[in-house]
Amino acid sequence: MKSIAIIDDHPAIRIAIRGLFHNTNAFNVLFDTDKGTNGLAFLKKQAADLIILDLELPDIDGFEVWQRVCAAHLPCKVLFLSAKNENIYALRALKCGAHGYISKSRDLEDIFQAASMILSGYTFFPQTAMQSLNSAGDPALDCAIGRLSNRELMIARLLAQGLSNLDISRQLAISNKTVSTYKTRIFQKLNVQSVMQLAQQVQIHAAD
Repeated sequence: MKSIAIIDDHPAIRIAIRGLFHNTNAFNVLFDTDKGTNGLAFLKKQAADLIILDLELPDIDGFEVWQRVCAAHLPCKVLFLSAKNENIYALRALKCGAHGYISKSRDLEDIFQAASMILSGYTFFPQTAMQSLNSAGDPALDCAIGRLSNRELMIARLLAQGLSNLDISRQLAISNKTVSTYKTRIFQKLNVQSVMQLAQQVQIHAAD
């Protein structure tokens, strides 16, 4: 029986996905949580075959969780689940070595199908993400925000939410100076001069 871990900050989604897999005899949901750090702590004790992982979490984002899973050499696969713009985030998921990406707007049965395919050795990504890869295998993004690294994008979202540099440094366990450096780099890449302009850029590419 394949094991599943669910990390998502929406209780209703966790309950729905847990119920979906509970109704089959092929999967066992080991745990669910709304925080990335809690999920990492559990996975280091008992790795799951598949993590169903939200991109936006209240502590660290999904890309950061997956990066730490990979760094710890945990034998897990990951299916990213998000309401964010597929043209950007599915490509990022593909580039960082994820096994799948699915939108929260899809039916629960589609999530089940995606998980089943991944655990059978396949990948599951939107067709647009696969078609947007150039011959070198890099995402062909023509928007400014697509040039941000995963960490820069995470900090950009936190800044857009109104968090201060100090708040972000505490949340991500990095120095205030490092956050300031990232902020400067983000502003330069997006050609913005204020957090308000940054928030507008982030909102344009979100699908909330």
